[in-house]
Amino acid sequence: MKGSRYVVFMNPADMEGDGLKSGDAVTLVTEAGDGVARSLSELQVVPYGIPRRSIAACYPECNVLVPLWHYAEGSKVPAAKSVLVRLLKDVPPEIIDSREVSDFDVVNGK
Repeated sequence: MKGSRYVVFMNPADMEGDGLKSGDAVTLVTEAGDGVARSLSELQVVPYGIPRRSIAACYPECNVLVPLWHYAEGSKVPAAKSVLVRLLKDVPPEIIDSREVSDFDVVNGK
């Protein structure tokens, strides 16, 4: 792997089933039931020979997805190897022709 470590490795059959292509940008979201929003965006999808319905990503880049209280009972090591996530395809931003934006819109952040 070269370049960015902001990648998510997926089984090619899962990618096809989810309508994803190599290089697509995705967001991982986890729900720990504690009311804290945890997500990581702009991860690049990479096909890899990983078991179906599993994904892999880099540490420590994905630490934000792991609650501090989610750790192994014996060693107290963060349980980052077993985190349920939802994978969402990122929607590219809409490109706006600069001729369609007035000075008023720019000043007000529209």
